Amino acid sequence: MLLIKMLGEKRKKKMLMLYEKYNNIVATEDSFVTKTAKEESRCYIIRCHVLSGTSNKPDAFILRLIVITHNGVSKGDIFLSVNGADGIATITDIRIMGNNINKGYGSILIKEALEIIKKVGYLKVNGEISGVDWDHIDRLKAFYKKHGFEIKLDYEMKKGSIEKVII
Repeated sequence: MLLIKMLGEKRKKKMLMLYEKYNNIVATEDSFVTKTAKEESRCYIIRCHVLSGTSNKPDAFILRLIVITHNGVSKGDIFLSVNGADGIATITDIRIMGNNINKGYGSILIKEALEIIKKVGYLKVNGEISGVDWDHIDRLKAFYKKHGFEIKLDYEMKKGSIEKVII
């Protein structure tokens, strides 16, 4: 019991050091930690990078959220394009690679992305499913359905769309 408690304290200290490393040392107004969490046996932080709009779309920006484990390893990221004028955020990519697939990292990222979008006041999130995603379409359908998205697929053209209204 004492060993488990000590490991918990060690992990907590490591998370604090990781948070300080990624937030205080490298933080800028465009890059910051949005969340630190411990779920079951894993600890992670979510780091957010804000990429500013262009001169022709100054209200638009891109968010990149990265999930990083307690030992500093990136497990995946999500990109959202936000057009300030229409109140819609678009998921442009979710990348979880190799052995990290089906470990919950995509869910961690999408939940945090939806929370940020809601806080900012956007009403809708959408995205496209392209032909390059078609080899794992069943997994994508289950993922988006689990997170409350409406999914429209064109099996003939091997493309689709997702949409969720933020409540």
